[in-house]
Amino acid sequence: MSFYDSSKDNQSTLLISGQPISVAAVFNPLGDFKPLYISITDLYGNMCKVKIDCIKYKKEIRGGISFCCVYTIGSTQREFILTFYIRDHMWRLDD
Repeated sequence: MSFYDSSKDNQSTLLISGQPISVAAVFNPLGDFKPLYISITDLYGNMCKVKIDCIKYKKEIRGGISFCCVYTIGSTQREFILTFYIRDHMWRLDD
């Protein structure tokens, strides 16, 4: 899975699936939540921030909630699966 990194002059950087990441999420008064941005450190030590354009779907899985997220690089939209593991209070990128 690749993400845009503006510090690399429009080159993509490699991201490891299963890697814990930082996520900015929003909550509503009922306690539902959705991710807005992710922030990760790539294999080269660069901090990459990605704005999530939309959530295609959300599904409950064993131990967590998975979101199919859409983001844009240039004029191309791409997807990734982001899972929040409730017991561990941790966000991870999944396959």
